[in-house]
Amino acid sequence: MGKYVIRVATGDSLLAGSTNLVQLWLVGEHGEADLGKLLGPLREKKTEVEIDVPFYLGCLLLVKLHKHKSRLNFDWFCKWITVQGPGNQGEVLFPCYSWIQDDRILCLPEGTALSVSDDPQNLFKKYREQELEDRRKAYRLKNLAIKGILDLAN
Repeated sequence: MGKYVIRVATGDSLLAGSTNLVQLWLVGEHGEADLGKLLGPLREKKTEVEIDVPFYLGCLLLVKLHKHKSRLNFDWFCKWITVQGPGNQGEVLFPCYSWIQDDRILCLPEGTALSVSDDPQNLFKKYREQELEDRRKAYRLKNLAIKGILDLAN
């Protein structure tokens, strides 16, 4: 239904790039499009990809990304992702500014700040709760809690 131009910026530190393939999804008001394994981000590079999506996504809300593991598994520093939609839709910025280290899906909301009332479908809340749960599992703070000093049961 439209052509999207996706730009991905990688950090400029020595080991910011990765040879691993990165899979992207665009999530809009009217659906989600899996764009497949598109790129292997290199250091100090802005990678640009044009992709045709067969259906209308509406206003873009999220970009999901997944760095696939390979034999040589390198961490990747993603600065930001921008998406230029079809027609006269403007360019949308999805800031990241973090290291992508493990084999999980990361959801990047659009860069404009939103309040709870601006999210009537509770889409951002759902992804944020999932992200917090993943972080709890990753850090296992409950297992490291010192009895009587740190109570993380609630």
